Amino acid sequence: MVDGEIARNKMAAFVAHALLAGLAPLDGELDLLKAIGRSEHAPLGGLRNDVPEALAATLARALSAEPSERYATTGELRCKRQAT
Repeated sequence: MVDGEIARNKMAAFVAHALLAGLAPLDGELDLLKAIGRSEHAPLGGLRNDVPEALAATLARALSAEPSERYATTGELRCKRQAT
């Protein structure tokens, strides 16, 4: 089930972004689960300058509001993360 895996990857990236930035990548959303699935995030590089650009780019792709732009599998996300 690729769609479910894509959603899980975005949730994992959401949590990683929140831990690195110290705040959620979304602002003003009441329904968090819907927001995670459909909203654009605050760019991590604009919040912290000590996060490597490759890691910020990996999280940005995983957090994309457009599912087709996200990593298709957890393995793909893991490989990209290990390479950064």
